[in-house]
Amino acid sequence: TLTQGKVLRHYLLGLTQISAETEVVIQEKNRSTRDDLWETLHFARERGLRGIAIISVLVHLARCQELFRKALEVEPEFGEYGVRFLASEVILMYHLPEMAQSLPEFLISAAYCRSAEQERRGIADLRANRYWGLSDRPASSGKLYEKS
Repeated sequence: TLTQGKVLRHYLLGLTQISAETEVVIQEKNRSTRDDLWETLHFARERGLRGIAIISVLVHLARCQELFRKALEVEPEFGEYGVRFLASEVILMYHLPEMAQSLPEFLISAAYCRSAEQERRGIADLRANRYWGLSDRPASSGKLYEKS
């Protein structure tokens, strides 16, 4: 089955000089950013990784960082993993400089501004413990994440 992750992995590997030893993991079963982050952190623990790059579109990056802070409340050792958050647009601009001219227009588009507002509300909900993702509901403890 062709998935968005498989297409993006192929595109990323074609654009970059990633070494053959670098493992690019595609998460195919998750339903939300929350799930993606949680699975990534557990994957890093299982593999003993000490460097993780979370790549997301710019508009989602702040919420990813807030979700990470929430995960640290439950499992503080995740802070030892050297997590970096990178905007996919910046990576693409580095490898496709011609994108740089269209990015400012994109960042002021109505669609981007709507998404940015939704993200701001999501972050406010996260900070107020009212955020559960798309259709996700809190665990029995009422928390966004539970220690595993």
